[in-house]
Amino acid sequence: MENNKTSDMNIQICRDNFGPISRYVGGNQINYAPEQKQYLEGPVKEIKELLEQLEKSYPTKKLSEQAIVAEKALEKIEADKNWKNKVITSVKVMGIEAFMEIIDNPIANVLRAGIESWIEGDSN
Repeated sequence: MENNKTSDMNIQICRDNFGPISRYVGGNQINYAPEQKQYLEGPVKEIKELLEQLEKSYPTKKLSEQAIVAEKALEKIEADKNWKNKVITSVKVMGIEAFMEIIDNPIANVLRAGIESWIEGDSN
């Protein structure tokens, strides 16, 4: 099991090969039921797979190339309202830092602005 911390939010996500299994907030551990974990992990897995697929079709060495791949990924996610809603829910529960860290792909950092704008729009 690997522990990851985001110091600015005092949140710790513990994960194994399947993604987040529990969350520590202010020293309190929050455990997710298997169905909750599956729901939260689903969007992460789907984004990881999508990025891997797009990286096979598009170059990603330069930041501008990564931005193109991120844009394609955002378009694909936005086209599926259910997928987009799952991403928003997962980010709200896990936090954006943990979500990006679990995706573990440099392009995720470029995706971040788009995902954050969805969350801001969702809360308005």
